[in-house]
Amino acid sequence: MVGVLSYSHREVREHRLAQIREVAEYDLDGILLCPRTHSHQGMHKAQIPHLDQGPFGAAPYGFNEPIVARYQRLYGIDIRREPFAVERWDRVKGEFLTLFFKEAKAILQRKGQQLIIGVPFGNRIPTTPLTIHLDLESWARKGIADGLILGSGYDLYDLGWEPVAQHLNQVRAATAQGIPVYAWVRLWDWSNRFPGDTKPPAAVARIARKVQELGFDGAAWHEAWNISTHGLWQAIQGFDQNK
Repeated sequence: MVGVLSYSHREVREHRLAQIREVAEYDLDGILLCPRTHSHQGMHKAQIPHLDQGPFGAAPYGFNEPIVARYQRLYGIDIRREPFAVERWDRVKGEFLTLFFKEAKAILQRKGQQLIIGVPFGNRIPTTPLTIHLDLESWARKGIADGLILGSGYDLYDLGWEPVAQHLNQVRAATAQGIPVYAWVRLWDWSNRFPGDTKPPAAVARIARKVQELGFDGAAWHEAWNISTHGLWQAIQGFDQNK
């Protein structure tokens, strides 16, 4: 099997839900589900001729039978053979993702555990060219998400603080119910901005202060093992206490 699994298939959702049921048996506060993937989706354009031109690049995602059938039922168009509206297509894909999150939340709720969802900046699945509608408003209004981690798969250093602030404001506006929004902070220096493989303490401290200034409710420190191995505790230890 190659590529990103599609939650439009009940079999895929059941596969993931079985994993969540198993993990939920442990004494956990909750589970993080994140759209970030290391599976670089690919498909030859020749398989879907009418995609040779358009916004899909070389990696269209979302032509599974349930998505095709749902789009055709809603809009009367067979997306495998006819031009279609990409935004509507993304929303149909997003319906199935929301359904999966709803089913996952039901499992965790019975255990008194929380569901935290990682969200990228925008609607592109990190590390891929794939797009999908992320229904943040619905996740908050229906109590599906207990919190969001904004920026999953990105490096805040690369994006810049002004766009981060704009995205945070957009998420706050979409989730008017006021669920917590945390910053996803990458500790590994994938952008090669620093001499070592991990951001130095001074850079980590600057990020922590900026995350506080922007009004995030906390931070998720990605590649957290680096905190101990690279002596980063002191740089971040005042993150919440000094807020």
